[in-house]
Amino acid sequence: MTRFQENRKKAEKFRSHGSVCPNPRRRLDKEVSQSRKWVARQAREFEFEASCYSHKFSVDLASKSCTCRWWDLTGIPCRHAVSSIYAKRKDPHDYIHPYLKIDAYVECYSPVVKPINGQEMWEVTNKEEMDPPSYHRRPGRPPKLRKRAPDEPFQPNKIRRTSSRLRCSYCKNYGHNRRTCSASRSSQQESTSTTPPSQP
Repeated sequence: MTRFQENRKKAEKFRSHGSVCPNPRRRLDKEVSQSRKWVARQAREFEFEASCYSHKFSVDLASKSCTCRWWDLTGIPCRHAVSSIYAKRKDPHDYIHPYLKIDAYVECYSPVVKPINGQEMWEVTNKEEMDPPSYHRRPGRPPKLRKRAPDEPFQPNKIRRTSSRLRCSYCKNYGHNRRTCSASRSSQQESTSTTPPSQP
């Protein structure tokens, strides 16, 4: 209740600085300063190509989208869109998503949370008091670890051996180790066969 009333007061202060909320406005100001490096060339009425050195992006002011996807994801015009908006002699604040404006903020906190009386003012009824649900001990041993996602490692700080492939240190091939390597066994057998017997 108190938070709703405080936010309604904040909305009245926000209106003196424009039609956009403070945080989106600060982010848009940053994009405006970065848009000086970009040059917008008009292709159609609402389509532009923003370029800076070898980088190029396609901007559509009608659908409020850019190929960098920043404008689509945040609702705030990116630096490529801002350069295109200025090429049309328009204000970038008019192209911000309506959800980020003061009117949406005011509408969000317009409902009033009614104050309530204390427990001593509650109406007394003749109905039975409600008890919490009874606790039943589950069969089996209670779990101590939480359930993990299928792709979540059991110990994130340690690498499991099952996740890595075996590599032989002798022949450098994958799928086995030196102990089970056939090439290593054959070399050992050859060395033992060529070794002369020891003199008594």
